[in-house]
Amino acid sequence: MKPIVVQPGSFSDADRVAFIELVRAGGEVSDVVLARNVKNAKALVLLRGEDGLKGIAALKNPLASYRKRISGSSGFKVDASSFPYELGYIFIVPEACG
Repeated sequence: MKPIVVQPGSFSDADRVAFIELVRAGGEVSDVVLARNVKNAKALVLLRGEDGLKGIAALKNPLASYRKRISGSSGFKVDASSFPYELGYIFIVPEACG
C-alpha cells in the first residue's frame, strides 16, 4: 500500500469524494462539519492499495469553538500556539486491517 499526502486543494474531485465517503463510513462526524474540515485541513492522506482506497487520515485545523469545547471537557488547555493541528479522520477499511 502507498500513502499519498496532499493539500486539500490538490485533491481531484474523485479523491475528495472517496475521502469523504470513508470518513462517513467511520460514522463520527456530521456532513456539514466534514465538508468544512476537509476543505480547511492542513493535509489529507489517502492510503491506496492495488485495488483501490484502503484508508484515510487528515491533519486538521481545529476551529476555536472546537478547541474550547475539547479543553472544557478534557480539563487540558488546547491552545492553537501549542497545538496548531489535530490528527483525525483516521479510518482503514475493515478488509485492509491486520
